[in-house]
Amino acid sequence: IDSDSWLKESHKLIHMICAWGTAYRKVYFDIGQDKTCSEVLSPEDVIINTNTASIDKARRITVKNYMTKNEIVEQVRSDRFVDVDVDKLKSGPSENSDEYQDLQDTNPVYEVLEQFCYLDLDADGYEEPYIVYFHKDSEQVLGIYAGYEAEDIHVNKSGKIKKIVPRPYIVDYHCIDDPAGKYHSMGLNHLLFHQNKSIT
Repeated sequence: IDSDSWLKESHKLIHMICAWGTAYRKVYFDIGQDKTCSEVLSPEDVIINTNTASIDKARRITVKNYMTKNEIVEQVRSDRFVDVDVDKLKSGPSENSDEYQDLQDTNPVYEVLEQFCYLDLDADGYEEPYIVYFHKDSEQVLGIYAGYEAEDIHVNKSGKIKKIVPRPYIVDYHCIDDPAGKYHSMGLNHLLFHQNKSIT
């Protein structure tokens, strides 16, 4: 992992944990840079069902990515995304501000969702872990990739797939466990927001 940014990102991560109770880090191998990279994710940009017992048991994890036109073109030319006309993609939410529209016209930002989910694409009755990229506003699928490696596939004696363990690309960190037993933990901000409950 890139040691130059690891310490700085770890400081940011600790602040998020203390403030919001839950924070995330995405760990992945970047083929272009030929190295393992890590990226701290904002809790607001990671969507997980609050009734999930743990991140390992989550059936779907959605990460919001905000990408520029160049970044999408780079992914297309690297064969990471399908060949799509970026100019036809809607860039960001609609706003009434003329200044906002001018900014979007000159430097558009596109919300691309990265979803770690389970799909039965081969119709064998078993859902395999996949990573799906799609543009939110146009509902355009940009890419589908396996969320596992060959060594993650477990088979029974007859050679049928018994289980596939997905790769842990998203690592979660927690501060104070939710008293109700929900997935998302509590941070200092939650205690400050509900002072009466904290006193009692």
